Amino acid sequence: MSLIEVEYMGVQLFGPEGDPVILLHWQEKDKYLALWIGAGEASELVLRDRGLVPDRPSAHDVMVDILEQKSDPVDHIELVSYHMGVFVAAIVTESQLSIDARPSDALNVAQIADVPILVDEAVLDAAAIVLPDSFFVDEGEEEDAGLVREDERVDEFRKFLESIDAEDFESGSGGDDIPKENP
Repeated sequence: MSLIEVEYMGVQLFGPEGDPVILLHWQEKDKYLALWIGAGEASELVLRDRGLVPDRPSAHDVMVDILEQKSDPVDHIELVSYHMGVFVAAIVTESQLSIDARPSDALNVAQIADVPILVDEAVLDAAAIVLPDSFFVDEGEEEDAGLVREDERVDEFRKFLESIDAEDFESGSGGDDIPKENP
């Protein structure tokens, strides 16, 4: 198995439904791996890409911390196989312990531990694609395309959270204060 290092390009929204896709760049051939992931996994990656760290550790943070405390930190992650649109990943420690993982989990761990992402060349040959320049939206073009920048949504949500407090959610009456529709 020949492993090639790829560059993590972040999460992009793809298609009319805005499905989250992780893009990995194979620089040597200027091709990309596109890995469709769930919204939750995408959210964690996007927040980390923006330098935001959760107040409490995520499961990925805990895994990285456990391995570091056991003196066997994460060395790199690997995408080791691809079959019918499904990628298989491994988190590899310094002692070469290989831990089977979903690609989205492995990539979250790679971002936290700041380790290389390696892909089997056979996987790249089978699944890497060429993306047209039009696939990538430059910051200046986002507003022209009618897209709301992720930063703006995060800022709006943060302002909303800052404007409320716990008392806004306390009814004290078991829900009796919720207006009922007339039958």
